[in-house]
Amino acid sequence: MTSSPGAEGAIRALGAGALLALACAMPPHLGAQERCSVEERPGDCSVDITVRRSPVTVMLLHVSEQSVTLEAPTLSAGVVRSQPVAGPLVRVFSNAPWELQIGAAQPFWRVAGSRGSTSKPASDLLWATSSAGPFAKLAQLAATAASGPAVAGERVQLYFAAIFNAATDAPGEYALDIVLTLSAP
Repeated sequence: MTSSPGAEGAIRALGAGALLALACAMPPHLGAQERCSVEERPGDCSVDITVRRSPVTVMLLHVSEQSVTLEAPTLSAGVVRSQPVAGPLVRVFSNAPWELQIGAAQPFWRVAGSRGSTSKPASDLLWATSSAGPFAKLAQLAATAASGPAVAGERVQLYFAAIFNAATDAPGEYALDIVLTLSAP
């Protein structure tokens, strides 16, 4: 295929126009490059550069253990419940204000084997950030366990106890999954 001289000139003009448009759209710092030559500055050849970063929130949640065994229940003040036990130690690292939330992964406890109620509510697990309490009932809707400003290693100790109902909680091995969420408020 042959092209006419007019078509070739139009292609060259289009190519030059596209390069000019690309050069105009390019940010100035990408188009210009700093150079250094030992011939121009003997013994000193350095170039200054600028490094920028967008501000980001960096958060880390460290949980010391992923399983907690509760004590056998006792009768105290007319309520059958386990004694409080230390749960996981949670450490928070954050370069921004933070909030630690706790909630149940499902509405009911799981029961191993055929014995025991499968309708034991998650709210039968009590939690606190102090062994003396106050203890709150766990819910699927997450509650704030702790919060604070930017920090490098804030420690939050969790404590757990469980309420038992003699009429419905048959002997068995009960388990409940808990969700801990670290977020920026």
